[in-house]
Amino acid sequence: MKNILVYLPTGLNYPEVEILLSKTQIELDKKNKVFIVLCKGGKNYACSKNIYSSNFICATCNFKKERYLQKLKGNYKIVLLPSKINNTINKKFSRNQIQNFFYKKKIDTGLAAYGSYIGLSRDKNLTGFFSRSSINCLLNTSNQLFDFFYQKIILLKIDKVIMYNARLNQYRPLLRAAQKHKISVDNMEFKGHRNRIFNFGNNLATDMNNFTNMVNKRWKEGKNDKKKNKIIKDYYEHIRNGAHVIQKSFNKHQNLLSLPLNWDHKKKNVVIFSTSDDEFETLGGEYAKIFYKDQFDGIKKISSSLSKINNIKIWVKMHPRLKGVKWDFVKNILDLSKKFENVEVIGPESKISSYPMLDKCFVSLAFCSHLTIEANYQGLPSILFGHSNFDKLKVCYAPKNHNQLIKLIKKKNLPPINNIGSKKFAYFWMTGGQKLKYFSGSLNQGFYFKKNSIKLTIFYKCIYAIGKISEKFRNLCNFYLRSNSF
Repeated sequence: MKNILVYLPTGLNYPEVEILLSKTQIELDKKNKVFIVLCKGGKNYACSKNIYSSNFICATCNFKKERYLQKLKGNYKIVLLPSKINNTINKKFSRNQIQNFFYKKKIDTGLAAYGSYIGLSRDKNLTGFFSRSSINCLLNTSNQLFDFFYQKIILLKIDKVIMYNARLNQYRPLLRAAQKHKISVDNMEFKGHRNRIFNFGNNLATDMNNFTNMVNKRWKEGKNDKKKNKIIKDYYEHIRNGAHVIQKSFNKHQNLLSLPLNWDHKKKNVVIFSTSDDEFETLGGEYAKIFYKDQFDGIKKISSSLSKINNIKIWVKMHPRLKGVKWDFVKNILDLSKKFENVEVIGPESKISSYPMLDKCFVSLAFCSHLTIEANYQGLPSILFGHSNFDKLKVCYAPKNHNQLIKLIKKKNLPPINNIGSKKFAYFWMTGGQKLKYFSGSLNQGFYFKKNSIKLTIFYKCIYAIGKISEKFRNLCNFYLRSNSF
């Protein structure tokens, strides 16, 4: 019999809660000793679902968790997280400071807290009115959770940890504590429209080396798969047509046929596909080793270096997820067309699809975008000037500095890179992972644990709505009362 720690920090994320409960039931079926760690909220407790510590959001979250737990069969013990978070850190962090904050010199709780904050606030540069208070709550929560998990793993003699994602402030402390103790972790992720779950073990899902090893392993396992080419083709066609394959699709309601009206086929059209900075900014490690300050710095310098070349037209296609975001980092990109004559920006609200532009451009560029790997599959040249989890699959040009990048763009004929890497990538997402007993559903139909999906009562719908309205109000105040002097 093994001692298993299952971490269930929220009831508001789907399919996270359904996956974790399914894994829990499987362990109970094995007669293992299961400890379910729950969050009840509390004073100063902040997480990626509740960056302003709203009691209304906590109450709704607890309702769903409690209802779901009633569906479990077997003996398990509940372990509660601390009900009060001590306000040990209270300072104003810059973006660089929080990204490089390490608790006890080695635990990257700063990145985790920053990720939780910008995921909901979109305040990338931490200039918002509530940025200080929210970041401090998130960081203190994360630090205290690390200490809690580090001790509990010893006290409960845990053999294995089961958790989900591990990227944000309420998750990452457990992964780091488990790594410190060198115990096994099932770090689960759900990707796509199929009922398949990916386990990234003792690693973040974004760990480049681990991800590359998993992709190559799956490719070898499928060496005799006669349907391989069709599976790969279907993957890219599904994404292009707006299907939810590995994540939410944004091009479903866009025009998949038309180019911008002023597209000039006689010119060398260079398209930069921007990404939403939220997730990339929180990854650290190899992802932080870039030769630009950030995505905007790269786009601006590329535009400046190419601005005086008459036959080059630069298009910046902004990610639809930036729609409605009013922070300066979005406005700065939108303003590029005012600063450079040969630059045109396609805003995030535009109905113009990325794909006609991808098909017809001379070369595509991105800081961190799936479109670079799609270009490679189609036999088109693409350049990555940031990083992505598919870096080591070598699907695009990866210049080491700005001058190298500009030289690539200026080449008369830039050949595409062999597309074996993009084929491996697609085959992994379409056939990798595993089916999970007790878990069913899809992105389109919803998700279920033992064919159950817990719905909020009218009362809790109202409670949750109050919490989200309060959050939106704070986000508005965060933006309109912002100052670089806070």
